[in-house]
Amino acid sequence: FSLAPIAIMFFISSAVQFALPPGKTRVEAIKVSLLHGMKEGIGYIRSNTGIKIICLLLAVLGFAQGLVQPLRIYIITERLGLQKESLQLLYSLAGVGLFLGAILSAAYVNKFETRWVLFWGMIIFALLTIVEVMSRIVFLTAATYFVSGVALAFVQVALSSPLIKTVSEEYVGRVSGLITPLLTGGVLIGSGLSGLLMKHIT
Repeated sequence: FSLAPIAIMFFISSAVQFALPPGKTRVEAIKVSLLHGMKEGIGYIRSNTGIKIICLLLAVLGFAQGLVQPLRIYIITERLGLQKESLQLLYSLAGVGLFLGAILSAAYVNKFETRWVLFWGMIIFALLTIVEVMSRIVFLTAATYFVSGVALAFVQVALSSPLIKTVSEEYVGRVSGLITPLLTGGVLIGSGLSGLLMKHIT
């Protein structure tokens, strides 16, 4: 049942696509090979210092998420004394925070400099992780999940805004296609190392 709201949101977002007005501009299709497109995208990223910093932040953020997520089950069961199924409820709170944060970030993130949003976002993530690990109070842990969802929305919007503003229109797809896997790759690497760290440190 926890996946039902997600499925509903996907259906709603799909329906909204049909309500959009048709584009008036005509775009000529240009055939570009995959390798050539990747080469041009990598070259564009290497020539832009700001985008390189965004790539680094996305990789670090993904690695941190992947490192922490598999270990949360132990926090729930050992420190809080809850059943492992309770983790789904906490992730639901994080989803609510992410939804609310998306609304707030769309309204307020442009009023602050991107670097400060990212800086304080990372600091908040670090503090929330410490509180989550040390907490033995269920409501305090639940609050960390909610606030982390709000903070994640602000960080994601702050990371995507420079791409929209600075990347040339013809390179947006190529750059996004190269940057997005960095977050996923970071999560996978972090998840793979979390078990080893748990085994050798604890």
